[in-house]
Amino acid sequence: MPNLNNFSTAFSIWTSSKCYPILLGCFLFLLSGPIDAHNGDICYALPIADISIDGDLSDWPSDAKTYPIANYLFGFKPSTDKDLNASMRIGYNLANQSLYVGVEVVDDEYIRNPDDPQWFSQDLQTLHLDLDHTQEGSGVIGYELSTDTAYIVHKTLNTWTAQVQTANWDDVEIKIKRSGDKTIYEWRIFIGEKMALNRSIGFDYMIIDKDKEGGNGFVVWGKSDKAKHNNENLLGDLILLPKNASLVKVEGKLKWQGEKLAKYPQKVRLTSINQPSFWVQAAVDTLGNYSTEVPIGKYEVSLVEELVFVKWDAAVRIKGEQSQQILLETGKTQEIAPLFITKVNPPDDLPKKGILHNFDEEASKSLDQFVKDYQEFYGIPGVSVALIKEGQLIYHQTYGVSNSMSKAPVHENTLFEAASITKPVFAYVVHRLVEKGIIDLDKPLHKYLAFDELEGKEDYKLMTGRHVLQHLSGLPNWGRELKNKPGTKYGYSGEGFEYLKRVVAKITGKEIEQVLKEELIDPLSLYNIHFSTNETLRKFASQGHYDGIPFVKELPKAAGMAWSMQTEAKAFTKFALALLERKGLKPETYQEMMKMYNEYPLRDGQVKPDYPDGMGQGIAIRSSAYGKVFGHSGNNGDFHCNFEVYDDLKMGYIIFTNANTGYMLHKDFAKLLVEGKKIEKTLGKANKK
Repeated sequence: MPNLNNFSTAFSIWTSSKCYPILLGCFLFLLSGPIDAHNGDICYALPIADISIDGDLSDWPSDAKTYPIANYLFGFKPSTDKDLNASMRIGYNLANQSLYVGVEVVDDEYIRNPDDPQWFSQDLQTLHLDLDHTQEGSGVIGYELSTDTAYIVHKTLNTWTAQVQTANWDDVEIKIKRSGDKTIYEWRIFIGEKMALNRSIGFDYMIIDKDKEGGNGFVVWGKSDKAKHNNENLLGDLILLPKNASLVKVEGKLKWQGEKLAKYPQKVRLTSINQPSFWVQAAVDTLGNYSTEVPIGKYEVSLVEELVFVKWDAAVRIKGEQSQQILLETGKTQEIAPLFITKVNPPDDLPKKGILHNFDEEASKSLDQFVKDYQEFYGIPGVSVALIKEGQLIYHQTYGVSNSMSKAPVHENTLFEAASITKPVFAYVVHRLVEKGIIDLDKPLHKYLAFDELEGKEDYKLMTGRHVLQHLSGLPNWGRELKNKPGTKYGYSGEGFEYLKRVVAKITGKEIEQVLKEELIDPLSLYNIHFSTNETLRKFASQGHYDGIPFVKELPKAAGMAWSMQTEAKAFTKFALALLERKGLKPETYQEMMKMYNEYPLRDGQVKPDYPDGMGQGIAIRSSAYGKVFGHSGNNGDFHCNFEVYDDLKMGYIIFTNANTGYMLHKDFAKLLVEGKKIEKTLGKANKK
């Protein structure tokens, strides 16, 4: 292992068994809305020779173009150039098949933490590469570097992307040199046969600037509002140009064909006809204009098809009517003929009456077609579905793939993150403990176990288990602070369930998974339900997706009672049926659990539902034209799921999806299966007032 502690020592970096990954992607990708497809930024690499990797950029060509690294991503924003001012230059050498990157950072505080070098505790750089650069998606190599650490981001987790698996620090030569308030990072990266002229590579660069006061600032070269190491579509394009290459500026415009939207698509793609491995994407502005510079040649210009959300629960697709070919020659700016675009509405497959009432072979075909139509339109890779009728499982089907890159199919053992569906499962366990006299729902939780971070807040001592289960705890969804006085205001809170989990573990003297086994798994004879990492989960877990791209994250190391359950539709049906049959708890306990205590507050622009819709005691409860409905939805960002059971009809459904857009499918499932399409009533002119 080389010594990284000496700034003046050149080194080749190792693949460390002690990893310090950037763990930011999880919460960044929980932000709503579609992900950009390439950020539209382009940089150019020209041939260079006789460059020494020594932390001195004086041997680079004097006319080498520099690119500012100045797009604020999130965190502590640099206030002055002395706080952070960074730029980069890029070249290549065909003889040694290497890419060269020189980065200059001016920063009056250079923070190291060799004793505990976590990513958030030091100044850090990440160089992002997508060498395969396929239009279908090929993953991101993230070379994460500080003076004391080196790490290939997600190498142990991203097992489906070949270029990430084969990446290693033996292919990298790097020198860090600090002088005054300036630090030079000089890179040489061997890329082998991927080195070729007139081709493009996915590329980006991120700086994490740690300050003694103010936390971390995150600054990137290519524009984006999300972390890049999870998604190659967030990188910019790097073009490898021959010496004295001629670039042509191209300008074009999008025009609507038919109904217009206020928002234009974000990207247009230019692909070389003679060398399809060379392609770039140009950003579209708010007026539908785009421009970029590319080498002379013949190109196909096409729209990058896009899903656009017009509100949180309504989306359309934007498609290009027809691509066009252009020939770019040396000379002045070339204008491209308008590219016509069309708005495509979502599927409208909802029947007037739910198909589960008379479920036969024809109805099952309708269900399958419905799921496939929604999968295609909303970009949902994988789905697992089970149906209940007359109090029993009558149908189970899986669709699509568990990973959009590996193309591994979803099968009946494929496991999905159940997200917040974990909550009613834990609520069932808590009610079992109540009946045994182990926990009192009305006893303040702090009397069982203190919540250390809240000890200075006297109001928190009012919080009970009942408050947690009814989402009246006063805690935010996530965050160890008190937002409201317990018992006074509805506020959905996963943090409350995690506190209640710690209380249960304390008063039972057992690990929470042992409690789950004794009070849930064994009594109900459940199977294929997991709460933390094990061999089965590692073997059968589906990958979550954001806009069709697999999202890389670790499996849960410990059970979380607000979010960590993983299962599949057929297996989870046993729990849904247990609730329907009122198994394992006294009738009066079920009555208390399934009473609605709080109606959900409306989202912005959301219309008040025709029937009350809210929260029971650890489980969601709503009314319908067919009586009471109990269940719960789940959203971990890259997984969406739902289960609902119609109490009087003794019918229901369970659905799991592995995509951030999965809720667009399951939000219509109740209408498809039971309630039918709502027919909007309109008044004639004579009746209008």
